[in-house]
Amino acid sequence: MHTRSSPWPRVSKVIPSYRLPNGATPVLLSADTADLLLDEAAGLLSYAAAHPGVAPDQIAEMLFRTRIARRHRALAMVTSRDDLLSALRALVDRREHPSLIRTNTTAVTRKVAYVFPGQGNQRPGMGRLFYESIPAFRAEADRCTEAFQMQFGVCPLNYLLDEQLTADDSALTVQPALFTQMAALAATWRSFGVTPNATIGHSQGEISAAYVSGKIILADAVLVVGIRAHLADKLASDDYSMAVVAADRDTCEDSIARCSGWAQLSVVNSPGVHCISGERAAVQVIVDAFVDNGTFARVIPVQYPAHTSLMHDLSADVRATVQRRLQNLVFVDSEIDCIGATLGGSVDQGLPVDQYWSWNLRNTVRFDKAIAEAVRRNVDAFVELAEHPTLLLAIQENIAGLRDTSSAVVVGSSERTATDLTELTRNLATLAVHDLDYSWECLRTGSDETVELPLRAFPNTR
Repeated sequence: MHTRSSPWPRVSKVIPSYRLPNGATPVLLSADTADLLLDEAAGLLSYAAAHPGVAPDQIAEMLFRTRIARRHRALAMVTSRDDLLSALRALVDRREHPSLIRTNTTAVTRKVAYVFPGQGNQRPGMGRLFYESIPAFRAEADRCTEAFQMQFGVCPLNYLLDEQLTADDSALTVQPALFTQMAALAATWRSFGVTPNATIGHSQGEISAAYVSGKIILADAVLVVGIRAHLADKLASDDYSMAVVAADRDTCEDSIARCSGWAQLSVVNSPGVHCISGERAAVQVIVDAFVDNGTFARVIPVQYPAHTSLMHDLSADVRATVQRRLQNLVFVDSEIDCIGATLGGSVDQGLPVDQYWSWNLRNTVRFDKAIAEAVRRNVDAFVELAEHPTLLLAIQENIAGLRDTSSAVVVGSSERTATDLTELTRNLATLAVHDLDYSWECLRTGSDETVELPLRAFPNTR
């Protein structure tokens, strides 16, 4: 292994620590070619094995101090020296390792979109892990809760934090909680250095997308959520339901045409994923027929016929009620693009806010067109802001059918079964190693450990 004496004087200092969301230390290796990356790993492995007194924190600090993050990358997410050695050996041997994330292609400058899903995948307690673990999430959730309490006297935190709460699918319970969850997840990703160039909204998620992009202020976003939910609850009953089906549009429409009850195609997520809304009995018959034929289909917890012709009168009420209380009657200018599934395109400056949310409740959701518009605007990294992925497969299917998007990165935030921040950490690491311009300094924290730097005999860059 080739080494050299450092020209820097050795000094004792309190070093910063670099920490991922789950508390692991990020040890970043990078090189100009894939072969040189393996050489870099071999050199670091040899050094770490020969210096048992050097902690992963110190190695991470030296790498960040002495290396520019180049295009071929691997990130070891470690909690101990043994974990680091194991991950480095796996990288040298070209093996997979649970603590290792690496690029299959070169890192490039990314254009990032936050993706905000609609209603249907919620559960009581879905925000508890993040609220208790991440200050940025907690601060934004508290801010949104205060706004909802001020305008409507509802507390989204009750639903977000109490896993024992009796499930309540009423819109005025669920939709403020979902908005708060998504806004707080946006604050979480920003706190770890991932800021959006665009936001993409799906159904109710468009309100969060408009708020996070800066197209509307929080007070107006909360107003729209609350009024929309209140009026939806007036229409909601056991007579209606909604279902997601993993089938193409023609197949879905054929099943609707053959059904004796009333139902409509309400959502186009991708060429192979659609939603149907209508009379509960009719929707159940359609779902059962798909399941019997081996096709995935399930009823989702929405108690009103969203995005159908029956929403016309309700959407008119939303428009009239919102218009009287909005602080800004039009969407404002923003540096962040906002793309909505209501029209399948950009939410432009000057578009009437009241009219838009009326369309949003009534129109067929065209998430496929929204993703196509994002790709047209060169978005190539998609982050879904939800407790559990609901749109990842639809995003991947949509971009696969467009121009060359083989290098696109699509990640979620967490999983329903998560008990810690490991899934968030892997998603963040995946995006970071693929983004040439990711700021690793965003992972820097304070430390009380005093060590001498630079480290003697630390290997040169390859």
